[in-house]
Amino acid sequence: MISFSRLSEKPNYYAPDNSEIRLLSSVDAGGLCHCTLPPDSISKAVKHKTVEEIWFCIAGKGTIWQKNDAFEEEQEFTAGDSFIIQVGNCFQFRNDGEVPLRILIQTMPKWPGNEEAIEVKGKWDSSTRKLPKSNLKQFIGDLLNIGKQVLGSLIVLLFVAFFLFMLPKNAAEFLFESHSSLILRIIWFVVIIPLTCACVWLITSEKAIKDGWLNVNIPSFLLGVFSLYAIAGVFFSTVIFILYTNGIVTVTPDDGIHKVTISGLLDLFLWQLFEAIPALKINELLQFKKPFIFDGWVGFTVLLFQLSVIFPIIKFYKKIKEFKKSK
Repeated sequence: MISFSRLSEKPNYYAPDNSEIRLLSSVDAGGLCHCTLPPDSISKAVKHKTVEEIWFCIAGKGTIWQKNDAFEEEQEFTAGDSFIIQVGNCFQFRNDGEVPLRILIQTMPKWPGNEEAIEVKGKWDSSTRKLPKSNLKQFIGDLLNIGKQVLGSLIVLLFVAFFLFMLPKNAAEFLFESHSSLILRIIWFVVIIPLTCACVWLITSEKAIKDGWLNVNIPSFLLGVFSLYAIAGVFFSTVIFILYTNGIVTVTPDDGIHKVTISGLLDLFLWQLFEAIPALKINELLQFKKPFIFDGWVGFTVLLFQLSVIFPIIKFYKKIKEFKKSK
């Protein structure tokens, strides 16, 4: 049976040199682990009694110091570099960068426990680590990153609300609820149909997620839901309105509030979107009654809306879960 190990989010323990250790696969002859040293940090100096190690840097940059009876040396290293820690060598390392220093360590034989390491006098004073400052910097950096994400999300939301909702909706109301020219109406459809297809493709494309066009998080998912509802809702509301005004389909207000307009029909598709999430009972909780009674042809249009919005959203959600599992 193949034995798998996954990198844990939190450290399994802290090494005798104070670095973070996340355990990976191991056998009696050796073990693999993931080591992290935060920015502005210096490890304690130690030496091993019985094990030797191969280090491979995967992120960040640092300096390693080693000493034994025959030599003393320090060497800078960065992502892509590897080196050996021999049995009995005194060693110490530090993070010289602004990001966590991450190292894959192969220990041979398997790490017996923290009693394997003996603390020794090192090259640098590990007590001078700027951990409080680093934590403060990291906290401020996290706040700034959150602020940037919130601001970015608001900007994207405003962009989506204007270009995928307000602009198409207002244009549709102007062109189809008044007597506008046929050419302008055709141009509106020529623009809106590819735009709707592009939105559907974007949130169902594996490439969009892998290449980072879509962030794998809840705000991105909600933004995708709103974007699809906005553009597809405007398109299908306009189609039904055109069919209604030409006497092809029957639509009757059912709540005594709505009128058969493009904006009113948008509420029908919003009701359908909420109804597609039965577990949350959104319409019941909001007392959002079904706005219209309609015939079979309108029902077919509503079905097309569901196929172009609800099913892509479900597919998007599944892809997010699959992507997170693969990380």
